[in-house]
Amino acid sequence: TAQPALRLGRNPMASDLTFDDPYVSREHATITASEGKTFITNLRDSNNTTIIRNGVEIEVGLHPAKTEILPGDTIRLGKY
Repeated sequence: TAQPALRLGRNPMASDLTFDDPYVSREHATITASEGKTFITNLRDSNNTTIIRNGVEIEVGLHPAKTEILPGDTIRLGKY
């Protein structure tokens, strides 16, 4: 069964959380939960999704790759 996803992007019709930023794709990323863990998946290769963990930047892979989000992580979409 598919897990519900929090959709992030510029498009208010396709995103649950919208960003008015040209460096964020219309459909940029999703956040999902599975087996007690939370993951972010980058949906577009032209704009980056980055997790900052303990001061270290971790580039999120391209769809369908996903990266686990841990407590204290900061998520950056696009250039900023």
